[in-house]
Amino acid sequence: MKKVDKKERFHLLLSGDFPPTLGGESRYLYSLFYFLSTPNKAVITPFVRGAGEIDDSLPFPVKRIYVGRKGLLRALSPLIYFLFIFAFKKKKLLIHCGQAMIPGMAGFLAKFFLGVPYIVYTYGAEFLEYAHFPHNAILQMILKNADKIITISHYTTCHVKRLDIPEEKIIRTLLGVDTRKFYPSSPDDEIRKRYGLKGKRIIITTCRLIERKGVDMVISALPHVLQSAPDVVYLIVGSGEDRERLEIIAREKGVRDKVIFAGNVSDETLLAIYNLSALYVMPSREMLDNAMVEGFGISYIEAGACGKPVIGGRSGGVRDAVVDGVTGILVNPVDVNEITQAIITLLNNNKFAEKLGKQGLERVQKELTWEKIASRLLKRL
Repeated sequence: MKKVDKKERFHLLLSGDFPPTLGGESRYLYSLFYFLSTPNKAVITPFVRGAGEIDDSLPFPVKRIYVGRKGLLRALSPLIYFLFIFAFKKKKLLIHCGQAMIPGMAGFLAKFFLGVPYIVYTYGAEFLEYAHFPHNAILQMILKNADKIITISHYTTCHVKRLDIPEEKIIRTLLGVDTRKFYPSSPDDEIRKRYGLKGKRIIITTCRLIERKGVDMVISALPHVLQSAPDVVYLIVGSGEDRERLEIIAREKGVRDKVIFAGNVSDETLLAIYNLSALYVMPSREMLDNAMVEGFGISYIEAGACGKPVIGGRSGGVRDAVVDGVTGILVNPVDVNEITQAIITLLNNNKFAEKLGKQGLERVQKELTWEKIASRLLKRL
C-alpha cells in the first residue's frame, strides 16, 4: 500500500449491508467504523427505509444510494457515487470494501483507473458461494489486487490463503463487543414478568432464524434437558424465515410451552435477557450445499461480555469466538446428545458455568472491545 500520512487519509466504506439492515456483517462494519479513531471517514451504502435516525446519530456522514435489482447496476451504483466523491473532494482515499464481490469490484476498478488503494473484508461464506467459475476467478482477481484483506477468523484466513494471497496482505481482525451496551447487570424483573420467566432457568439464543444457526437442534435437545432440569425455558431472540419450521418442531417434540419466540428486541431488552439467562447456546453448523457457514458469531462474545457461559457449534469460525473449555463449550452441531449433555453440564455445575462466564468476560475486556479492535486495525492499515 502506498505510503501516505495516515492523519490525512480519508477512509471510505462501501458496503451492501449497514444498519438498519440486520445481520452480523452489518453490525460488524457499523461497529468497526464507528470506533475507527479518525474524523476522516464516511460510508456509502444502499438506501434502506428507516435509516435516517441511525444516520443522523453518527459522527460521520452516511450517503445512501438507490441501487437497482440487477447485478450490473448494483455493482456500478457505488462506484459512480465514489467517483463523484473522489472528483469533488480529491481526498487521499482508502476504500474499505465491506463485501468482496460488488463493493470489492468497485474498489478494484477505482484502483485500476485511479490508483486508489482498497481493502476487502471477508467473512467465510463468500468462498462457498463463489466457489465456481467464473465467480471464483473474479473473487480471486479482486482479492489479489487488494492492498489488504481483512478476515474475521482463522477459518476465513485459511480460505484466503488457498487463493495464493501473500500472508503479509492478510489482517485477521476478530469481531468485538460494544461494552457500553453489553455488560453484567442485575436481573430485570420487568423483563422476567414480560416473558413469564419467574422461577425459571433460562437458556437463550439470539440470531437470525435460519437453519444454519442450529436452533432446531437445541429444540430437539430440550425434551432430554427437561428430564434433568424441568424448570428450564428456551428463549429465542430474533426473526427469520425458519420460525414457522421451528415452531412445528417444538410442537412435535412436545415442548412448545417451553419455547418462547421473542422476535427482534431493543439492545436494552437484549442486555436484560442476556443477564437473566443461565447460558447462551447456538450450535451453528456448516451447510455447504447452501454456501452457509458461521464466520465468527458475534452473539457468543456479547453473552461473554455479560459474564455468561456459551455453547457453540464446532464449525466455521466459531472456534475463534468460543475458546473451548475456557469461555464455553464447543459441540458437534448435528449431535443432539452432545448438545444435550453440554447444556445439562452447565445447568448442573454452577461452579464450572460461572468460571466459563467469568473467563469470557475477562477475554472481552482484555481483547475484544471495539475500541481495541478498531485501534489495532487502524495501526496496520
